[in-house]
Amino acid sequence: MATETELKLSIAATDIPAFKAHPAIVEATIKGPEELPLLNTYFDTPDFTLRQHGYGLRIREQQGRFIQTLKAKGEETYAGLHQRQEWETELDGFAIDVTAIPLDEVQKLLKTPASPIFTTDFTRTRWLLEPNPETEIELALDVGMIKAGDKRCKIQEVELELVSGEKQQLFAFAAKLQQDITLISEDRSKASRGYDLLSGSQPSAMDN
Repeated sequence: MATETELKLSIAATDIPAFKAHPAIVEATIKGPEELPLLNTYFDTPDFTLRQHGYGLRIREQQGRFIQTLKAKGEETYAGLHQRQEWETELDGFAIDVTAIPLDEVQKLLKTPASPIFTTDFTRTRWLLEPNPETEIELALDVGMIKAGDKRCKIQEVELELVSGEKQQLFAFAAKLQQDITLISEDRSKASRGYDLLSGSQPSAMDN
């Protein structure tokens, strides 16, 4: 189990070239940038039992690997800051392994089998940053699409994930970027936006 602490921000497509070349990123980079195509398929029961109880369950296809991730309820969000517990399991193929889920509650919720409900298909550009000796941040730029049946919603998102240090450093680094680029706090995860897309809700402003 790990606790993920990350700051999510929406970005306009026209600002992406300036973002990639921003001096604050260039100066702090200790690894990258590298590009990864990521395809995530989210699963739930027909009546969205996992969603109702605050859980997210997906399989990520990444460079020939299948990784199952369960994200737990109890998410805290403030100005785009997300904190959730998550469990990852590498799979042999594209099929949910309920026995690998460590929470009895979730195993009981999945007595009704879960099936695919939507996907997030995007390219992630990733940097490892060291803005100061006490802090490491994984910076990601995600560009792609959320797909639910024939419905579509753009992904244009920046994520700053804390590797080591204090979470205030996420805000401090974002503030440097926001001096030159418009980045808007995104309080909904990609999964939440996928469920919203299924229900017909409107995407956030930066998605248009």
